[in-house]
Amino acid sequence: MKSKTIVIIIVLILLIGFLSYTKFFSGSGAEKFRINTILLKSVIKRGEQSSSNLEITNLGEKANFEVLFYGVGFLELSEDNFILNEDEGKIININIMPDYFVYEPGVYVGSIIVVTQKQKKQIPVIIEIQSEEPLFVTSLQTSLESKTIEPDGKISVGVKIFNLKDTETHTLKLTSMIRDVDGRTIVSETEEVIVGTETLVTKTLSLPLDIKLGDYVFSTVTESEFDASISTSSYLFSVSKEKIGGKIDSDSLTLIFAIIVVIFLFGIVILVVYLMHERDKFLIELRKQHKEEMRAYLGEIKVREKTELKKVKKKSKKRKLIKKFNKIIKITRKKIKSRQKEQRRIFKKLRKNKKTSEMKRKLRLWKKQGFNINELNAITKSAEKKKDVKELRKLGYDASVLER
Repeated sequence: MKSKTIVIIIVLILLIGFLSYTKFFSGSGAEKFRINTILLKSVIKRGEQSSSNLEITNLGEKANFEVLFYGVGFLELSEDNFILNEDEGKIININIMPDYFVYEPGVYVGSIIVVTQKQKKQIPVIIEIQSEEPLFVTSLQTSLESKTIEPDGKISVGVKIFNLKDTETHTLKLTSMIRDVDGRTIVSETEEVIVGTETLVTKTLSLPLDIKLGDYVFSTVTESEFDASISTSSYLFSVSKEKIGGKIDSDSLTLIFAIIVVIFLFGIVILVVYLMHERDKFLIELRKQHKEEMRAYLGEIKVREKTELKKVKKKSKKRKLIKKFNKIIKITRKKIKSRQKEQRRIFKKLRKNKKTSEMKRKLRLWKKQGFNINELNAITKSAEKKKDVKELRKLGYDASVLER
C-alpha cells in the first residue's frame, strides 16, 4: 500500500514539473527574443544631443528583425532591419538629436517597437527637454501603488518644486499630463502654484474607465512666468486589472520554473533516500533483534550452568558440567545463527524487490517469536541425547535407534 502511495507521489511531481514547463516555456507565449531594457529615458537641455543603445538577443530560430519608432521624431537608429541567428545579439545605437528651433522644452513620449514574424515588443521612450538654465526644478515622489493603476482608478503623485533663483515667492504654471506610449494625451491639467524656496504639490488625476491596458507616462512641465524657463519630470506606470505584484514577467517565470525544478529534483532525492532508509532501517532493526535474541539464549544457558554448578562439589563433575554447557552453547549458537541467516536471506530478497511492507510484517512476526524457552529445552535435551549415544557407542552398544 505504501509503495503505491509513493509511486502516486512521484507521478504527481513529474506531472507538475511537466505542466509547469509546458505553461511557462512552450507554446506561442514563449519568449522569442530579449531586449536588455524596458524603458529608454533621457533628460537633456535644449540644444543638446544625446545617445543611448539597446541590445536585442534572438532566443529562437533564425529571424528577421525590424526596429521602428513612434511618437518621437528626433531619434536616429544605427540599424532598423537585420537578421539574427539563434542566440545571436545586436546592439542598436540610438542618437537623440532634437533641433533647437523645432523642439521646444517639454516631455516627449513615444516608443520603439521591435518586430519579428512571430513576436513584437514595445519599449517606451521618454525624452525630457529642459531650458538651458532653469530657475526651478521638479522631482516626483511616487509610491509602489502608483506604479500600477486599475482602469477608472486615480493616480496620485507628489510634485516637489525647488527654487534655484532666490528665497522669494514666485508664481509658476504647472501642467500635469498622462500620455500613452504612442504620444497621445489621455489626461491633462494646468494650474498655477505659488513657490517659495521649495513646495510640495500633490497631483491626483483620474483615469478614464475605457482606458486601454498597458504602459503610460505621467509627466509635469513647470514654466516660470519670471523668465519663461521650463523644468520637466516624468515616470512610467502601467494600467492593469491585476493587483500590484500580480503581473509576472519572463524573468519571474524563469525563476518560478527553476524553483519548481529544484523542488522536483529535491523531492525525488528525498523519496529515494526515504525508501533506502526505510529498507535499511528494517535490516538494521533485524540485526539488532538477532543480537538480542542470541544474548537471551546464551544468557539463559549461563544461568542454568551456574545453577547446576552450585549443586555439585566435586571438581570432576564441575568440569563435566562446564563441558556439557559449552556443548549446549555451541549447538545453540549454530542453530540460532542458521535460523537468523535464513531470515537475513529472506529480508535481502524482499529488500531487492522493494517489498517494504512485507519486510515490516516479517520483522514483527520474528520479533514475536523471539526467545523461546521450549526451543532451548529441546536444544539442551538434544545435546544430552547426543552425549548418551556417544557414551553407549564407546561401550560397544548399537545406539542408532536413539538417533531417530
